[in-house]
Amino acid sequence: MNIIILSGGSGKRLWPLTGGQRAKQFIKCLKREDGTPESMLQRAYRNITGIYPDARIVVAANSRQTETIRDQIGEKTDISAEPCARDTFAAMALAVLYFSDRFRVDENEAVVVCPSDAYAEKPFYECFKLMSDEVQSAGTDMVLVGRKPDNASSEYGYIMPEQRMNGDLGKFLKVKSFVEKPDTATSLKLVDEGALWNCGVFAFRISNMKRIVKELTGIDNYTQFLDRYASLPSLSF
Repeated sequence: MNIIILSGGSGKRLWPLTGGQRAKQFIKCLKREDGTPESMLQRAYRNITGIYPDARIVVAANSRQTETIRDQIGEKTDISAEPCARDTFAAMALAVLYFSDRFRVDENEAVVVCPSDAYAEKPFYECFKLMSDEVQSAGTDMVLVGRKPDNASSEYGYIMPEQRMNGDLGKFLKVKSFVEKPDTATSLKLVDEGALWNCGVFAFRISNMKRIVKELTGIDNYTQFLDRYASLPSLSF
């Protein structure tokens, strides 16, 4: 398993409680079963390594946050450090190139990308293997995680599948369309039609991301991409 944990947020929504090195994913606001406090990053990392002890894991984060990350989850943590913020596409691309160039991972292998601040338990992370296997065995370009909405929130992106999800874990549905943070009226309509919340978890082949990066930037290696990072456009994945 190859897993990228996105942990580069600055925590602007919770300012002044959060910000910079004190982004929300680093605040120890959760508790383990024994009552020990832990951060969202620590919980995500603990769940992932508990299920996939042999996984290759890279944390994608801002370079200012590397010390905090290593303090929370280990000095030997592999970190793809962004020199500046360029949104999720550049962060994911840099981490994928890190996998390819630093680990020499076969480009036909799948990589799963997940946020560090997902408030989720182990069943959420157990689907990562299903996603990875689907990409590698079925030739699917990309697999995403969708969740049945609790309400018609305008704070989330939506995935519209070609058919309704019946709640079965691990069922794969073809995607019809995406809608990013629609207004309340549109959200109500989407939920009524069977749309799912986009959880921001993706699986794809390393070769697919490298191809897209090459097409958009002309770059296909980690060192050059890092050198030109500051000049890249800010694009959401």
